[in-house]
Amino acid sequence: MSKPKPYEFCGPLAKTIEGFIAEKQAVGYDYVAVRARMCNFDRFSIGFDTPSSVLPKELVDGWLTKNENETAGNHRQKLYAMLEFGKYMIRNGCTAYLPLKKSRPAASKNFVPYIFNTKELSDILYAIDAMPNPVNHTHLSLIYGGIYRILCCCGLRISEALNLKVENVDLKQGVLTVLDSKLGKNKLIPMDESLTLFLMKYADLHHHNSKNEDYFFPSKTGGLYTVSAFYQVFRKCLWKAQISHGGVGNGPRVHDLRHTFSVNCLKKWAVTGVDVASALPILSAYLGHESISSTQHYLRLTAEVFPHITSVLEEHYGDIIPEIGECDYESY
Repeated sequence: MSKPKPYEFCGPLAKTIEGFIAEKQAVGYDYVAVRARMCNFDRFSIGFDTPSSVLPKELVDGWLTKNENETAGNHRQKLYAMLEFGKYMIRNGCTAYLPLKKSRPAASKNFVPYIFNTKELSDILYAIDAMPNPVNHTHLSLIYGGIYRILCCCGLRISEALNLKVENVDLKQGVLTVLDSKLGKNKLIPMDESLTLFLMKYADLHHHNSKNEDYFFPSKTGGLYTVSAFYQVFRKCLWKAQISHGGVGNGPRVHDLRHTFSVNCLKKWAVTGVDVASALPILSAYLGHESISSTQHYLRLTAEVFPHITSVLEEHYGDIIPEIGECDYESY
C-alpha cells in the first residue's frame, strides 16, 4: 500500500506556513502534530481574502472558535500553534494578530489529579511487564514498560515520551532530550541508573539496526505510537491492578503519573529538609512549565495527599501555596 501524499498548503498563507514549519524542523523540532493543525488552519483560511504577509484577527478568532465536539486540550494546542505562527510572521516583518493566552478555554477547576501510591505504581508495572507479546510485535511489553517507567521516573508528558527518537535517548550519559515539548520548550532529562539499564536492554533487542531518526518506541509499522493506544493498555493494567476508574475524564489518567512524580518530588524535599522555595524553580524548569506559579499548585496537592507533612509545608511555605480551587491541573 502506497503512503498518502503529504498535504500541500494552498491557502493565502501557504508559503508562510511552509516557511514556519521548515524553520522549526531545521532547528530540530519534530512539529508533526503542529503541521497537522496547520493543515487544518490552511483549509480554513481558504475562505479568507488576506495578503500572504498578514495574519488577521478575524481569521485567527474564526479558526479558534471552539465547536461543541472539540476537547479543551485540543483547543489549547490550536491556540499555541497560532501564537507560534504569529510570532514567526512578526519576526519576518509581517503583520500578525496574537491571540491572548487568557482566552484559552479553562479546564475544570473541580478536577483533582489522582496521586498513585507506591503499591499502585508497582502493581501497574507488574501488569504491564506481564503482558503477552503478539507474534507480529515481540517487544511490545518492553515498549510499554519503557514508556511507563519514563513517565513514572522522569515526569514526562505521554506525548513527550512517545515522540522520543533514538538520537534523543543517550544511554551512555543517561539523559533524555525532549524537543518541542508543550509551549515549544526543549529539555534535558536525567534518568536514574535502573531506568537507563532497562532502556539499554530494550535498545539492545530493538534498535541494533535503527537509525537516529527512528522512534525509540515505534508502532509495529515503525511509525509514531499513539497516545490512545497506550491509554487503552493503561486502562487494562489499572483493572488488573484493581485500581478503579471513574470513566472518561474522571481518571485515573496517564497524565496523573506526571502529577504523582511532581508531588513525590516535593514530598521528598519537604521531608529531607530541602528549601522547597529555592528548589521550586528547578522543578518548574524540569517539568517545562510556563511559569513557577504552575508548579506552586503542586504544593497544595502535596499537602492534601500527605497530611503528615502539611504542617511542614504550611509553616515554611504557606505564603506561596495557592488556595484550593485556583488550580488547573489538567493543563500542566
